[in-house]
Amino acid sequence: MTKHTYQYYTASKHASVNTTKTTIKDQIVSAIKPLAISSMVIGACYAFFPQELINRQILTSKTWQATTYNRIETVMAPNKVNQEQARKEANKPVLASSIIYDVYKSSQMVFLPNNQYQKVTLITMTSKKAKSIYFRYSETGNWQISGNYIEAKPTNVGDDSFDSEVIDILQQHDLIALNTKQTYRLNYKSIDSVSLNDLAFKKTEYL
Repeated sequence: MTKHTYQYYTASKHASVNTTKTTIKDQIVSAIKPLAISSMVIGACYAFFPQELINRQILTSKTWQATTYNRIETVMAPNKVNQEQARKEANKPVLASSIIYDVYKSSQMVFLPNNQYQKVTLITMTSKKAKSIYFRYSETGNWQISGNYIEAKPTNVGDDSFDSEVIDILQQHDLIALNTKQTYRLNYKSIDSVSLNDLAFKKTEYL
């Protein structure tokens, strides 16, 4: 009887120890599981968000400037004054002629922390056959960032005495894009050298 009692007590003791070990193991797993998930989430955040924050800081910390040069050939009709004078002198209109223009474009762009941007562009067109043409336009709108890409959507475009014919010519040669969503890409040449490439005009690089 005593032996039976001893065996029963021993079995119960071992059962109690095993149950205790199982309970502790479950508690450890339960405690580690949310920590592991949290670590994965935090790791993912550190993997993706810091670069965007760095890019945002770079964008808003300076004024971006770009200067481009292009040579274009176009046919522009003479103005009405010349046409009228030609009719008087030769009794016939002056025909449009081919003109080669050197086009210089200078732009400045500022990205504001409130996700708005301001852009000012000055275009100068010079030719040996015609008077130089100067015009300036300003642009404001909203911007957003995704990785190394920046999307700028204009909400207002203002101009100084735009000539619709000149605008058409520049647009035909892909030199300007008015009221059009623009995409830029940050290009890291080195840690201290970052440029902004206009994907609509691949030759345009803001420094």
